[in-house]
Amino acid sequence: MTGPVVDRRPPRESAASAVRSFARRDRSSGPTWASGVRIEAADLPRAAVQLVRPRDVVEVALPGDRWDELSSSNRAFDLVRGRRVVWSVPLDVQRTPLEEIASGRHDDAWTALGQLAARDGGQSVVRIVLPAGQEAERCAAAFRRAAVAVRRTPGVAVEWAVREGASPEVVAAAWPGDDVVDVVGVPLSRKPSWAAQVAGPGGLADWSTWARAHRRRLALHWELDEAVDAERVERVADWLDVSARTSVLAYDSVAPTSETRSDALATYRELW
Repeated sequence: MTGPVVDRRPPRESAASAVRSFARRDRSSGPTWASGVRIEAADLPRAAVQLVRPRDVVEVALPGDRWDELSSSNRAFDLVRGRRVVWSVPLDVQRTPLEEIASGRHDDAWTALGQLAARDGGQSVVRIVLPAGQEAERCAAAFRRAAVAVRRTPGVAVEWAVREGASPEVVAAAWPGDDVVDVVGVPLSRKPSWAAQVAGPGGLADWSTWARAHRRRLALHWELDEAVDAERVERVADWLDVSARTSVLAYDSVAPTSETRSDALATYRELW
């Protein structure tokens, strides 16, 4: 790692409690786990109707094209004020060299993001997505520095998010340390069979084992695209339910697309 890292984070209990607080309080109907919908930051103004619906989590995707997207100049932070939010942002904001982040040059921006995520007393998570094609050790050093800065704000949790197709064995060297990660974020793969998505290399079973080994919970991020039918939605719901009951799951987030199938959407609405 380039340069020393000063760990000024709050005690782990405050960040862990932020994740636990996402648990659904009213379990009389619908999912037994915390669930939400992913919305691109640019689409927030057009998603007002969706945002006022009763959901546990709203995942807001910040594109990371500029550093000022992580500041109060971004109106997205006003549009979801008071809600429980997962703020998703790439580690290499503005395609910044990872060495710059690891050296602490952008600590102020990451600290500001943590403060914005926690304002109004909301329970929030900052989801930092690992970049593709970067050396694992550089990712680990940069992620650690960013996570420490974010966690300076009490109650804000950090999600270490891998890209689709990654397996624990492949990305193990990019792990920044148990002390700076609260949730392991995994995208649902696009493998054709459900069995491969669960039990195949880098599947949900592998990631569940990895998360348990590090005493962390999983966050599942998935899409309702043209490849997802009603049966697949039912299988995802069953897996989420079992994972929640066995304390593997932290929350899930789904992203409808323009190709969402009507049968899949109807089943999602019925189960959720």
